[in-house]
Amino acid sequence: MPNDTSLEKLARLEDILHSAGAATWEWNVQTGELILNEMWAQLLGYTLAELEPISIATFQRYSHQDDFAKTTALFERVFANIDNIYHCDLRMRHKNGHWIWVRDTGRVYSRTPTGEPEWVIGMHVDISANKHIEEQVIAQQVTLERAQEIGRLGYWTATPTVEELFWSPKIYRILGLDDQQQQPSVEIFRSLVHPEDLEFFDQQMVSLVNGDEFDFEHRVIRPDGGIVWVHERATQSELNGRIMLVGTMQNITDRKTIETRLTELSQTDELTRIYNRRYLLERLREVISTPPTSKKAENPGVLALLDLDHFKAINDTYGHDAGDEVLKALASFLKESVRPSDVVARTGGEEFVVLMFDTTVNQALPTLNHILAGVRQLKFRFDDEPLSISTTIGVTEVAVDDIDTSDVLIRADRALYHGKNNGRDQIVTSIDTLFTDE
Repeated sequence: MPNDTSLEKLARLEDILHSAGAATWEWNVQTGELILNEMWAQLLGYTLAELEPISIATFQRYSHQDDFAKTTALFERVFANIDNIYHCDLRMRHKNGHWIWVRDTGRVYSRTPTGEPEWVIGMHVDISANKHIEEQVIAQQVTLERAQEIGRLGYWTATPTVEELFWSPKIYRILGLDDQQQQPSVEIFRSLVHPEDLEFFDQQMVSLVNGDEFDFEHRVIRPDGGIVWVHERATQSELNGRIMLVGTMQNITDRKTIETRLTELSQTDELTRIYNRRYLLERLREVISTPPTSKKAENPGVLALLDLDHFKAINDTYGHDAGDEVLKALASFLKESVRPSDVVARTGGEEFVVLMFDTTVNQALPTLNHILAGVRQLKFRFDDEPLSISTTIGVTEVAVDDIDTSDVLIRADRALYHGKNNGRDQIVTSIDTLFTDE
């Protein structure tokens, strides 16, 4: 105020500095003299009297040596007029033995006639609490990033209009992109989504913008051509007073690979690598459950049950390894003889099934006759002896009134054993056995 005396101003200034916890210092660079206020000493747990004699060596004595070297370099920049203000965060030893963090600021107050720095003034502020919080935040950030790396998890944020979009570094790695060369972009991401998954992805994004959450899995095609499975979750959330879209992306390729492998194992015969009985029954149920009004119901399918003739004799004569070789060769031949959409399965021992979709017995017979003749042409040699094989095939159509898989399998089994009992090496349809007294 205009009427304040200089002493009143000084007292007021001292009160302000004291209330702010500011520890002041004045340093004569030329003589080494150092003037400290009581707060400076209290900051370190001392009184001024305990610190005497006081000089620039006092500052050095209580400063962490690594940080003191840093302050020296920063002071030199101010002395050379490179910087106007000296600013440094450093550690100082407290009377109790622990380190505190201090924010040290100052400037050159006067210079000698030759321009050398003379008096430098400044203050210390205890920032230990801030540094502790900062260290916690850094530690949490490092932990979070490490956890994301371990979990193959990245995150992203965007405004509802996607005008602002952020991808974490892990997102870039999942997508196979360089975060130094590529800015986040919806257009770029959509270009990487697998074409078969793109429509569903777009639907999920629309729902998200409208306030719904999304949680789904889809494929991404990286720029190098590699396909990655990702699991995305996202929701709307308020961040800093704004509504934002917040999402995560996890690389689940390994999990999908394992799931695929487990599915294959659950559906595949271990020896022949063709489908097993479980998978056959699943597909047969699908055919049986086709609605009668469907066009496919007119010709739902044909099931052919094949049994190798005299297979036990092969095992008994040449051993089970020879028998396995015959089974694998037959399985391979059957797969090559039918359409890719048809199912070839080994249902047990020397028994195989071919399930042919959208066809009738009459339409299937040319293929089955080819199989019958082709099996005769399969040649083997065991113990230096040639071996030929044959098979008997029981065939039935899947009927509209079939209720269970057993209805179909029983008819095919009856036809098969009719052929077995009447010379083997032949095709018998369930129609052929319709009026046969078993």
